[in-house]
Amino acid sequence: MVHFSYYAVPAMSNPFPTIVIMSRAEAGHYLMSTRPEKGRSLTYIVSIGEPGSKVPAGFIGHPARRLRLEFDDVEMNPEAAQARFGYLPPQPEHIERLLRFLAAAGPEDKVLFHCQAGISRSTAASYIFMCSYLGPGQEPEALRITDYASTRGIWPNSLMVKIADRMLERNGAMVDTLERWPT
Repeated sequence: MVHFSYYAVPAMSNPFPTIVIMSRAEAGHYLMSTRPEKGRSLTYIVSIGEPGSKVPAGFIGHPARRLRLEFDDVEMNPEAAQARFGYLPPQPEHIERLLRFLAAAGPEDKVLFHCQAGISRSTAASYIFMCSYLGPGQEPEALRITDYASTRGIWPNSLMVKIADRMLERNGAMVDTLERWPT
């Protein structure tokens, strides 16, 4: 039996969706749970993995709206990583799909973000979503919400954040907030 804990930012007392961030293994257990406060209460699932990797147990057929993004956890020198090792770095299309998918999410929704370890790509996706949701000037609050919702601590993928910062026209605010965040 696997035991894990999670921390969710509750939507009831906040004007934003409930955010849950986990590893792929944790997400599988969470999604398979029949407890109403766990997997069955989700309205959105964002699953991020390496190209060709497995989705967590319970993802396929789950009643929540589901998005699967596949790219490697590349942050530095994405061109070299792709050319030399065949890695697929995050692309603007991935961030665009994420933002479009979650565009209708509201305070009553519950969103699960997961990647392999639940530390880098999933926390970046949560941070990007919350920056978009809360609007310009709220980047520190968006990162605080992401940090609170994580099961393992955060180390958001900086390349994803840089792409989103440009897309959302934040002029470096998202990147600056991330660089100043205590690790």
